Amino acid sequence: MKNGCFFLLLISLLGGCAGLPGGGGASESTETAASSGQSSRAAPNDRAITAAIQSAMQQDELLTGTSVNVVSEQGIVTLSGQLSSARAANRAFSVARNTEGVRRVISNLTWPSP
Repeated sequence: MKNGCFFLLLISLLGGCAGLPGGGGASESTETAASSGQSSRAAPNDRAITAAIQSAMQQDELLTGTSVNVVSEQGIVTLSGQLSSARAANRAFSVARNTEGVRRVISNLTWPSP
């Protein structure tokens, strides 16, 4: 009986170590990535973010032919340039914000006052 209790205690203690670093827990890397906000895929680099935003803007009928300067640095996108309306500026902001890899958008866009 004494050996049986010791064996059960040993199993329960070792089973609790599986999630500890070095304990062989398979869930550690998933939990670390999830808690740090990282995805399993690598975040797009800044050039890819800039290219994706520029491409999306050229495909948008409200923004086609506009000249918006797009700069991305560590996922923070800065938009600058002159647009025809506040509506166009809002659309450009939305396109940038909804692009994969973008963490934040700073708009320095201008438009004529009505």
